[in-house]
Amino acid sequence: MDKFYWKKKAVATLSQASPVQNTWYTVLDTTEDALLIMISIYQTNAEAGSKDLQVRLTIDGVTMTGSVSLAHNTTNLVYISWASDGLSFTGSVLLVAYYAPLPGQSVKVEFRCTSAPGTNQVLGGAVQYCALEAT
Repeated sequence: MDKFYWKKKAVATLSQASPVQNTWYTVLDTTEDALLIMISIYQTNAEAGSKDLQVRLTIDGVTMTGSVSLAHNTTNLVYISWASDGLSFTGSVLLVAYYAPLPGQSVKVEFRCTSAPGTNQVLGGAVQYCALEAT
């Protein structure tokens, strides 16, 4: 009888210099039975201005999106909204009550900047995840 476990995978990262406005950038796209642990998003620019960003998370065909205005050199964590298939953001450490690992047979995480990019604009973030593997 096979045994399975959630094997920690390398962090999927994005550091997109000069992102094109309203273009989605893929951070993670997997079909290996993933378990999402944490998603973070950040932006920086030379003007030190806030930018409007979006995250799109697709798990087994269900798409959730969320928007946030982030100040220069600021990181937010992303979690599923309580009452809808949407995403919420926080700059604070997430409590377990706010965030639970999300399993899916196929998982895709994408970011985009909906504001006009600034000088030396960078859009980035990371996805912590595991994959189901046989022992």
